[in-house]
Amino acid sequence: AALLPYTGPDLDRLAWKRVVKGVEEAPLPTAQGGPYRMSLLRIVGGRAIPEHTHYGDELLMVLDGAFEDGRGHYVRGDVCAADDSVRHAPTADRAGDCLCLAVTSGPIKLTGSWGRLLNPLLRLRG
Repeated sequence: AALLPYTGPDLDRLAWKRVVKGVEEAPLPTAQGGPYRMSLLRIVGGRAIPEHTHYGDELLMVLDGAFEDGRGHYVRGDVCAADDSVRHAPTADRAGDCLCLAVTSGPIKLTGSWGRLLNPLLRLRG
């Protein structure tokens, strides 16, 4: 209910964009000029957000479903905090899709060889 002013009653009407296969993101409005970005993440069961670390802080709150990231298992109502000291790849449980509210203060930094090539593009988005 707290997100209805930002999302409206139908999540499918949001501007969902594919991040990678099985992961979509819908940006939500935030205060003008603030350092934070807010979005919903929808992760298909069994799929993962690519392994990454962060240029700022990230908070993920599970709204529906569950995920694990190598540091813990998070279910509805749990919050996962990460910063530049954390390297993780949140993966939705195979039992079903996961919906999270993400609040970040900077873009992610992909790890691995392909990540080094794509990171300059991600910083432009952040």
